[in-house]
Amino acid sequence: MIVAERTQSRDLLQNYPAHFALRERICKLCQEKHNGDKEVLYKCLQNCYKNDQFEMCTYTFTAPDIECLAAKDVFSCQQRARHKDIP
Repeated sequence: MIVAERTQSRDLLQNYPAHFALRERICKLCQEKHNGDKEVLYKCLQNCYKNDQFEMCTYTFTAPDIECLAAKDVFSCQQRARHKDIP
């Protein structure tokens, strides 16, 4: 189920570059707030979608995304989103 969700989300990102840019902003915004705490980061990511500022973003973050964001490795997140063969 998670794999299907990730594939669907990646397809969405590839089809709508604006979503990718918005996701990048969410990454940066939440990274500034979590201070290494994954729970805080996860709640921040969830709250971003409830905020009107991010109403256009429909991407759902998955566990691997949370892991690499918590490591402050946005580049890895972006690579995974762009290339489906990267685990």
